[in-house]
Amino acid sequence: MPEDRTPRDPALPGREPTAATALDGFRLLPRRKLPVIPPKGEKWAGLLRPATLVWLGIGIVLVVAVVVGLSVSRSSAPTTLEGARAEATAQADELTATLPEPPVSVVDDSAVAPCVDESDRQQYELERVLTLAPGFDPAAWAAAVEASYEAKGWNVVTGRPGDDGGFSVTLIGLNLVPVTADIAPGDAGTTLTLRSISRCGTV
Repeated sequence: MPEDRTPRDPALPGREPTAATALDGFRLLPRRKLPVIPPKGEKWAGLLRPATLVWLGIGIVLVVAVVVGLSVSRSSAPTTLEGARAEATAQADELTATLPEPPVSVVDDSAVAPCVDESDRQQYELERVLTLAPGFDPAAWAAAVEASYEAKGWNVVTGRPGDDGGFSVTLIGLNLVPVTADIAPGDAGTTLTLRSISRCGTV
């Protein structure tokens, strides 16, 4: 009886080679086994190491925290002009409350202007002029404001004093609504002018 010389697949004894088995030797990437829990008493390795799982859990928690934080901040941001006005005014009130002595007088001058993005929304522009009590120390107040607001995560930029001794302090919080304080010493007393431009809001 003649000997059967048909090539056999060494991986499958007794079976004829197929297209799939013939390409086994041409794999671009080696086969990888899925991670398995090691037997009791053996060390953990690979993706199942405890440290890897801990860092993976921390990463998931951070991602969830960022998503929740963004959704909360977006939902709390005012979308109406009235809400934007209240937000800008509250920031000016908070800065006014940092004065060591109540101002002698307060005059608010506000206006509504078209939004800078040329949409149909509007912005609230606030200008508050405060006449400060005698003995006000502009430099000491500016230093205290800078330390306090930077501790809250605000960006604080203090301008250089001019020839008349006046200078400005710009405060920008996480909501990106700026408040600028212009300090102008004078013979009749020091004047503090607060300016702020709100978010864009619908009427």
